[in-house]
Amino acid sequence: MVTKEYLEKISTLDKREQHARDKYLRNLAMGKIQGPLTGDPFIDKPWLKFYDEKRLDVLFEIPNQTVYDYVYTHNQDNLENTFLEFFGTKITYGEFFKKVDETVNSFLKMGVKPGDVISFCVPTTPETFYAFYALNRIGAIPNMIDPRTNPANIKKFIEEANSKMVFYIDIAAPKLTPILNELNIDKVVSLDATNSAPEKIQKLASIKNKVTGIFKKKKVIEEKHKSISWNDFIDEGKDFEGEIPELDDNKLDQVAGIVYTSGTTGVPKGSMITNKNCLAMVAQNWYANMGWEKNDILLGMMPPFIAYGLVCGIVLPACNGMQIDIIPKFDVKKFASYILKHKPNHIMGVPSYLDSLRKSPLLWFRKLPFLKTAIVGGDKMVIALEEKFNKFLKRKGAQTEETDKGYGMTEMSSNAVYTANSDVNKLGSVGIPLVGNDIKIIDKNGNHLSYGQKGEVCLAGPTLIKGYFNNDEETKKTFVEEEGKRWVHTKDKAYMDEDGRLYFCDREKRIIIRSDGHNVWPSNIEKIIERHPSIVKCCVTGVKPNPDENGEIPTAFIVIDKKSLHSVQTIVNEINEACLKELPERDIALQYVVKEDLPLTPVGKIAYTVLSEEGVDDMKKNKIILAKKKTKNKKLVLTKK
Repeated sequence: MVTKEYLEKISTLDKREQHARDKYLRNLAMGKIQGPLTGDPFIDKPWLKFYDEKRLDVLFEIPNQTVYDYVYTHNQDNLENTFLEFFGTKITYGEFFKKVDETVNSFLKMGVKPGDVISFCVPTTPETFYAFYALNRIGAIPNMIDPRTNPANIKKFIEEANSKMVFYIDIAAPKLTPILNELNIDKVVSLDATNSAPEKIQKLASIKNKVTGIFKKKKVIEEKHKSISWNDFIDEGKDFEGEIPELDDNKLDQVAGIVYTSGTTGVPKGSMITNKNCLAMVAQNWYANMGWEKNDILLGMMPPFIAYGLVCGIVLPACNGMQIDIIPKFDVKKFASYILKHKPNHIMGVPSYLDSLRKSPLLWFRKLPFLKTAIVGGDKMVIALEEKFNKFLKRKGAQTEETDKGYGMTEMSSNAVYTANSDVNKLGSVGIPLVGNDIKIIDKNGNHLSYGQKGEVCLAGPTLIKGYFNNDEETKKTFVEEEGKRWVHTKDKAYMDEDGRLYFCDREKRIIIRSDGHNVWPSNIEKIIERHPSIVKCCVTGVKPNPDENGEIPTAFIVIDKKSLHSVQTIVNEINEACLKELPERDIALQYVVKEDLPLTPVGKIAYTVLSEEGVDDMKKNKIILAKKKTKNKKLVLTKK
């Protein structure tokens, strides 16, 4: 049993002592030396055996630099190679740094100073990169807002940040017009989505805008706010002759960007990601040897207003000297065509994105020998889909035959756990902690759990964000000091095997509380439903039929193979019987709804909150299917064919 005194002793170790201890634990986990194990993953760190010995010999240190400084320094031998590709336009690293210099001058000419917040309602374009790195060089803070966010929240995010300027994508003008009218912000820049695209595409876009009326709507906001175009913004700085301000000595603590939590459990919160968080992610992925090499091509499809897109889509590949082929508006229906056109070495997305590749007719007779990694995160990937996608990779001749998986959260600046190599990559597991991170699994009383025991995941490490912007109350509530470290309690349920692999189970916020007060875990039901050969997708969530009463009805929303739609009642009966064989009666779905497809969030996760709302309407319209009496086959066990 681990004592409190032992935990306190570990917390007092300095960097070099901790490094020596990690090397000792690695040898212990590999059986090279003999010694006692505690049974506590937090203490034993069995995952260290999967890290390369030569890399683990290097002391984990983060340079005291801005993200811009790091990217600039590490690409001086890479200036002639492509950094960004945008609709056929290629921008080298050398050209990129010149664009950043121009953008810096324009910001300074307009009075932007270190610590100022600049709001962006934009997707990923080359200008997004120029602005992000320019502000990082100045020490100002980009406030990244999803243009699809509802107007009330956009206004709130801009106002609460006391934004010095606002940049918006031109097609969002109709939504932003009333917001900027109310806020009366003087410095507004309109970004044409095709500004960096070839002239041919710009002309086509201009014609389309005029036809659809977007052009006229755009003029309204420009006239009322005297907003300027991106090109005019850059012209403003051409005669600037001042100097870039000196930054504080502690560059690592400088906020590199603000992104917002999804808000599934309340009001979205602005998460402050620092230079340290970003560069720690770079360092940790070097230790993990994830295979991202200089001049490799990454398909840049993750938006900049989520931690995953900002840190792993804008910062990480640039620090590695890679090429990013930008997809400003990702369409899952076109994913296969993106792959064939760009031939990326690396792709990343949520499970539903990767599944679309496997099913695409465009790839039926095409090989993918250029593909080195296919990374999935953001949502749980069921084993059946993982197996199918792995077979797909092998069949297509990819350089990898395994889906790389990860687990993280906004508060950890994106991924905190990763399948660092093939030894780690086990079906169903999301990988091992990145080398600088600490992890513990606890019960509801805060006690540490051992291997194989399911509990709440708690994370600590150098990528843990600074806190929530202008929200000390939520910051104090979410980030806690325990055992000499600063932790975030994820409210996610998982367990760890004896080798240190993490197996994600469910999110606490998805617990269904029945009217009798009993808690139902959706993932337990989903595992069984997914095994049925006729089920394409499913999501179990709670439906509250009466807002004035406590309790939800566990409801399974299912997508059935078109060939089996004539047997819906039989399928529901079979699923129900299988659930009753494996779960207590109080832990099964009480009703089913057949959907053509399941709604997704902007980043591709199943929008279970939307399903909960739709379920109320489904009940009113009698779309609910109830399981009937048991089938005669009492030995039924569902297995995917």
